[in-house]
Amino acid sequence: ILSVLHFLFTALFYKDIFNSDRQSIMSQGMVEYFTTMGFSISFLLLTYLYHEPKKRLFALAMMAFSLLCVVYRARRGWIFMHLTTLLSVLMIYLIVSKKTIMVTYLAIIMALVGYLYFSSLYNQTNFGIFNFLVERADEDTRGGVEDLFYEDMQQSDWLFGRGIKGEYYCPNIDALDTRGYRSVIETGFLHIILKGGIIYLVLLMLILIPALIMGLFKSNNTLSKASGLIILLWIIYLYPTVGNTFSPQYILVWIATGICYSAKIRALNDEEIQKYMQPKQKPDLKAL
Repeated sequence: ILSVLHFLFTALFYKDIFNSDRQSIMSQGMVEYFTTMGFSISFLLLTYLYHEPKKRLFALAMMAFSLLCVVYRARRGWIFMHLTTLLSVLMIYLIVSKKTIMVTYLAIIMALVGYLYFSSLYNQTNFGIFNFLVERADEDTRGGVEDLFYEDMQQSDWLFGRGIKGEYYCPNIDALDTRGYRSVIETGFLHIILKGGIIYLVLLMLILIPALIMGLFKSNNTLSKASGLIILLWIIYLYPTVGNTFSPQYILVWIATGICYSAKIRALNDEEIQKYMQPKQKPDLKAL
């Protein structure tokens, strides 16, 4: 449902999102907010084993559409998230299908072709929709923000944070800023420390890391392994994104955590879970 809304909102604001001003803050914001809404479709791909082929194709199409939007706006963090998620789907496929050798050979060939293709791009001058992405490839948009964050944080702030409304001094970053203070830092680990300190970060990891270990290595089904991957990817994504914000992906992380901590769910096999996933048969009203 959220992926359909993502597509509809993007179509509704097509002119704003795909306008020629590649530096438009409004367009970048639209792409990021809409993508946040639709990105949770990745869980359907990770649990493809339990879904019909048409649902798998729908999820893959929505992921491809989402990837196209973030590539056009050169949102490097989101591009990284899409690609690593798709690689995780491939990992799940390898585990389930047990066709490791064939798919590995195919992945190596694709990687070589991709390397040769992208290396040839540097000998060209026109990259189509990838122009802006290539231009921003080496651009550092966070170094200065992080330096100001480090300068403003005191020793007690690192330990306990500054609370849910905590801010740090970072002027001339946001276009409409008049105070010079920001309540958000785009590096997720630092954002967690800003709000609750290293204590908050450590407690969070003490909950999530055991969950992902149990899901990936101590489970008998794809649902638990996919849940472990969701948690692992979210921890990795704490560098390119804020992460711990109220979003479908963040809610999904805690659902995945509950699945991984459930010994009963982890003990089920894929066939048993597929039975749960099947819609219940409707009663024959004429017979009644």
